[in-house]
Amino acid sequence: MKRTDAPGATIDNLYTDGDPNLAIPATDVRADEMNHIQEEVANVIEGLGDTLDPGDRTQLYQNLIANFYQQSQVDALLSPLNNVVGAFFVHENSPPDMTVLIDTGWLQNGGSVVTQVPQVTINFVEPGVGMLRKDLVAVNQETGVYIVVTGIEHASTPANPTIPAGYQACAFVNLFNGMGAITNNDIEDVRVLGSGTEEVIDVAVTWRGDFSGDSPYTFSPVFPWSNPVKLPDPSEVFIVGSRSASWSPGGEFLAVSAAIFLNVYQVSGDKFEVIYSAALDGNAYDVEWSPCGEFLTVVHDGSPSFMVTYQRSGLSFTPLPAPVATPPSVPRRAAWSPTGEFLVICHLSSPWISIYQRDGVTLTKINNPSVLPDNNAWGAAWHPSGQFLAVVDASTPGLSIYERAGTTFTKLPDPAGLPIHYEGDTAWSSCGEFLAIGSAVTPFVIVLQKEGTTFTKLPDPDVLPGAAALGVNWHPTGKYLAVSQVASPNLTIYEFDGAKLTKLPDLAVMPAGGSWCCNWSPDGQFLYFGEPGAPGFAIHQTSSDMPENGLMRLNGAKRAGQ
Repeated sequence: MKRTDAPGATIDNLYTDGDPNLAIPATDVRADEMNHIQEEVANVIEGLGDTLDPGDRTQLYQNLIANFYQQSQVDALLSPLNNVVGAFFVHENSPPDMTVLIDTGWLQNGGSVVTQVPQVTINFVEPGVGMLRKDLVAVNQETGVYIVVTGIEHASTPANPTIPAGYQACAFVNLFNGMGAITNNDIEDVRVLGSGTEEVIDVAVTWRGDFSGDSPYTFSPVFPWSNPVKLPDPSEVFIVGSRSASWSPGGEFLAVSAAIFLNVYQVSGDKFEVIYSAALDGNAYDVEWSPCGEFLTVVHDGSPSFMVTYQRSGLSFTPLPAPVATPPSVPRRAAWSPTGEFLVICHLSSPWISIYQRDGVTLTKINNPSVLPDNNAWGAAWHPSGQFLAVVDASTPGLSIYERAGTTFTKLPDPAGLPIHYEGDTAWSSCGEFLAIGSAVTPFVIVLQKEGTTFTKLPDPDVLPGAAALGVNWHPTGKYLAVSQVASPNLTIYEFDGAKLTKLPDLAVMPAGGSWCCNWSPDGQFLYFGEPGAPGFAIHQTSSDMPENGLMRLNGAKRAGQ
């Protein structure tokens, strides 16, 4: 675009009609200036996918309205999320009495809101003289009906009631004889949403324009995967191959393990600089960031701890004391739950998985699931809701999917049509509808579609991986799946349309040998994969410099009551 500089233009480059009485000429109208105006408008219309129509003088307006959200539209679109922050929050009545109020909540199925559950009041009865009792408030995940599970009275330490299958725990209410009224001090918030001090709610959106300013939402870009190029190796790399890596939630750090070494890289643009290095007590098999980015867990084959968790403060990393009950044998994978409340470790002896609950910086092993995996556990992944845990193992059928209610994990029926064993990793898509599994036997990679608690195997990819798949990882948009393999072609990238996987052309620079792992950065801009020998890994970057999709994040969403 340009401002007119034709003869007769004003000093600030504007057109004027002139004034014959004062001998002031009108501004000339030149072809290049009119072409500038024409092409600027036409390029917007065509750039947004429309075709110029000489009979329509509203094309520019119509295309802008169709492709750009106004703040009022964003607020209307996301208004349910403002309610989700306080969903099913249990609190005292006003004034306090022997009832509690449960705030409005939203039931979701497959990621979309299906129904709103209105606010309700529930009445409680005091326990007997000299006794204590803990009652549970829970909501049915299908119907939205609330129940109160009455606990067993005890003189000093009443136990938590069991959460019924199909219900989501909302709160425990601590009751004692003579209390007269229930206050917030008597209520324990145990919602999945309410397990942290600050919650983040993400929604995938199409990226259109600039959403900066006073919006209550933060918009994080997600880049399309287009014509990727290999980046130069960082200045500090490994002399052996990397088995695992993990991006911090914001993508500002990349943790990489190789043999007994750990490097943490800080990411600045397309540069990766080591800010922390450590020698471990054994060969590392996996490294995983917690969702808040405060904790970094590494599992290794060094007895007796087999694991170490670091607490990050700025650019400093401090190893924390090992849990009292460490994994009983060599681990293979670690996975943090979406809220950071639970950490699961997969290992090579019974009970095959160890699940820890985090309280501050302390990890405490909780009871094993009543039905354990059948053999060596090779990988685990949490559903984005934190309600489901998938574990792959080296047996038949090789996959266990658990539904979590509080600290209870109930095994779901086995999906049909699975191979005999896996010995690979597993990953959920960001929407939580699809579960990818790497397998040691053909077809090497499998995708299951989730509907409620039912899982259906999708058709095999059009081109299968060339060997056993050890690593699987979804692009943040869910449009692509990367699969790392033990032999040629070592890495396969598929495009996914929600029903089938279609192989994309190989990268221009492929891994030099078998690859143990692959990980996309949270914004989809980078793809990491490990490879044998120096430098141990490679990073590719998309050629696209414009985000195609994004995450719409509700700012400052606090747990209700805090």
